[in-house]
Amino acid sequence: MKRAAVFLLGIIMLVSMFPYTNAAAASTLSVDLGTTLRPVTHCASGSLYGITETIPANISALVAPLKPGVFTNPARAGSGYQQPIGAAIPVAGRLSGTTGKVMIRLADIFPGWPYNFSGMTNWLNSVRSVIADKKASGYSNFYGYEIWNEPDGTWKSSNGSFENMWSQTFSAIRAADPGAKIIGPSYSYYNHSRMSSFLTYCKANNCLPDIICWHELSSNTSTASNLRDYRALETSLGIAAIPISINEYCDTDHAKEGAPGPSARFIAKFERYKVDSACITWWWTGAPGRLGSLLASNTQKGAGWWFYKWYGDMSGNMVSVTPPNDNSDQVDGFACVDDSAKYVSLLFGGINDGSVNVVFRNIPSFIGANATVKVEKVSWTSKDTVSAGPLTVTAGNYPVTNGQITVPVTGCNGTDGYRIYITPGISNTQVRYEAEKAAITEANISSGSNASEGRYVAQIDYNDTTMPRYSFVDFTVNVPTTKTYTMTIRYANGTGSTATQGLAYNNGSWSTVNYPATAGWGQFGSVNVSVNLKAGINIIRLAKGSPGFSGGTGYAELDYIEIN
Repeated sequence: MKRAAVFLLGIIMLVSMFPYTNAAAASTLSVDLGTTLRPVTHCASGSLYGITETIPANISALVAPLKPGVFTNPARAGSGYQQPIGAAIPVAGRLSGTTGKVMIRLADIFPGWPYNFSGMTNWLNSVRSVIADKKASGYSNFYGYEIWNEPDGTWKSSNGSFENMWSQTFSAIRAADPGAKIIGPSYSYYNHSRMSSFLTYCKANNCLPDIICWHELSSNTSTASNLRDYRALETSLGIAAIPISINEYCDTDHAKEGAPGPSARFIAKFERYKVDSACITWWWTGAPGRLGSLLASNTQKGAGWWFYKWYGDMSGNMVSVTPPNDNSDQVDGFACVDDSAKYVSLLFGGINDGSVNVVFRNIPSFIGANATVKVEKVSWTSKDTVSAGPLTVTAGNYPVTNGQITVPVTGCNGTDGYRIYITPGISNTQVRYEAEKAAITEANISSGSNASEGRYVAQIDYNDTTMPRYSFVDFTVNVPTTKTYTMTIRYANGTGSTATQGLAYNNGSWSTVNYPATAGWGQFGSVNVSVNLKAGINIIRLAKGSPGFSGGTGYAELDYIEIN
């Protein structure tokens, strides 16, 4: 969206003048872990012009961890085109080592707004030129060609019929790149009558898009009804279901672009209605290359980045979540179950009254009679504020009764994001906790014959406070009594000199653990430290770097801890 139609922006600006208000009643989310929607796709983890030829520079650290989906980028960029940077083909090259794909926005061939269309001959020649360059690039991570952008506001009647242009362009793409997906009509907002007319024409002229597309740039109160209406419209016209792309989405309050709370509401509905792809906007940041305001600067992570990292960490299958009101901007969420990794993850956010009760039904059998539940949050201040990452709010064991648990979360607000992470219950008689089974951030699991159970955590390397980028391991432990325990840490240090890591538990103060050199990497020794733990669940963090700690020196690998 360069500029939406004046009347639409007027409405949006008027609505955005009113602050976020609390919902009138207590908020309840119902999560049915037994009802599968589809395999995890991370469908909403893309952005519009979120990556350019050079920004963000560190793709492996800032983009790949999000398991990105689709990025919409201009077909051409530079002088004489709509966008000065961010051309689709070089961006596809930068993304080639990730899960990301590129949607090529063909209309950005033209400068001006509305686009300065220069006639069908020039247009089709330009389209064929883009296709030729795309095929010559050798890259295969393209999502498809978006023929036009916001024709309800950018297609001039003096250009002739939009449908005629669509049909001719459709035929040209099919001829030049037969296997490619064709995307459209990319309306600036959903309109039943307009969409019906477009589909009717396309069905009659054999030019139905492979992926249907429009934007959602509102308070989210109509997103679900729009998606339902579109599917009903297809049925009424005798058209088989077409994958849906919402290639620009943002809250009415554009200053909250990429904020965890508003994003959660959109993602929840996109997952619930099985949208194929969705892209966060960037117009309200004015800074392309920041992943739709998930980054606070070209190199630093904002709160939104951490929330979408949680999203990227999801695996297994998405399951059903029922919000208080699907047709509202109130709290909403999305959840997954991974039977292999044995965990449940729910992310949520949105307008609420401060307390959200989450009811989990049909708890999978791998959880057992007790569920270990960790509640985390990531706080959002503004799209330009650097975030150090999530904070653990509570952790505890919940007895499973009739396949159900209820997790209350208090102190919530409409802009922060929350995660409830559920794993099999931990007995308070357990002593050893394997590092590779803990929550691992910016590190990797390695295999070795000398390691307990054959695996350990390695490459715990980062304590960068600027990006920020930290490496740490969070152990969830359960003890029967509040007292001081001896904790044995089994580690390896192949540096030849003493290494250090930070130690903290339950969001408390930091101390430093010293690791004398061992015989080599994957060759383990042990050290003992004292920890003051409370009865029940405790979160113990060992870190090279972490929010509140950046003093780790040298390098050390972790095999396990034992609480004695």
